[in-house]
Amino acid sequence: MTMKPKLFLAVLFASACGSHAGEVTFSETAPTVNGADIANLIWTDTVTEKVYSDASNPGQSFTTGPDQSGYLLKSFAIQINSTSSIDPAPVGRNYTVRVVSIDGNGATTTVVMEPDHLQTGAWSAGDWMTWTLDTPVTLNPDTVYGIDIEHTTGGNWRNGIPYLRYNRTDDLAGGAYYRKADGDPAEMNADEGRDFVFHIDLDPASGMTASGLSITSLTKVGDTEWEVVLAGLAETSYELRSDFALDFAPGDLIENLSQGNPGIDAGTIGGSNNSVITTDESGNATFRVTLSDSPSCFLRAQLAQ
Repeated sequence: MTMKPKLFLAVLFASACGSHAGEVTFSETAPTVNGADIANLIWTDTVTEKVYSDASNPGQSFTTGPDQSGYLLKSFAIQINSTSSIDPAPVGRNYTVRVVSIDGNGATTTVVMEPDHLQTGAWSAGDWMTWTLDTPVTLNPDTVYGIDIEHTTGGNWRNGIPYLRYNRTDDLAGGAYYRKADGDPAEMNADEGRDFVFHIDLDPASGMTASGLSITSLTKVGDTEWEVVLAGLAETSYELRSDFALDFAPGDLIENLSQGNPGIDAGTIGGSNNSVITTDESGNATFRVTLSDSPSCFLRAQLAQ
């Protein structure tokens, strides 16, 4: 007798509360390397690269480990050196943080983009400058990614341009220093013989994707509209529920799902009031939700009821 297998689906959450400005902080203490972190903490050279609006954007590529549960990317730090500052107390300097996947030919696909990371404090040479993501990003195992920083507005040379330390040596297997033009997509120029002095805060996803479902990115695309990228089982129907305080009982069903590029985006929308998203034959779906009223702070993806 053949028994039909049961599907045990872990609860998947994504926070949509990150519309406030992300953090940019400074510390004189080197980050602690733990979990699945990737780091290159020692500056053995004398060279630096600025992060400023008149230059291309600095980034570091890296390769995730083999853990099939995947990984959660939480923050990116680079050690800084001298500054051009006359008055090193910026009144406000804004950055956009991009996480990209990188294929074998060096082409990039944006996984998530977070604007409005605000820096307001001063720094000293040797400090660690950290960009903390509003929402941790789920990364696949054994995959090459990059994370880069774009200075968008605020500040000038008089109140300090951060200069980032790097080494002209290949310190990190599976990763490299790169520069990337503004915009998306944009050309990336990598140098396999260089690596930034950096720390990437990664944690194992601890089975989040082992169930066959994960929200791999949640990106704000309008005042109240968010684009969701979901990886699940092939040709399987899911629904999303929202709650303001992570107290799903059972949470509000999200309706009126849409797609930014109908016929191109993965998956199909249906069900009552367009409340169901069905993955394609590869288990992928890209769709948009409108979160204009409470409770809408956290999203949970689950099998459609």
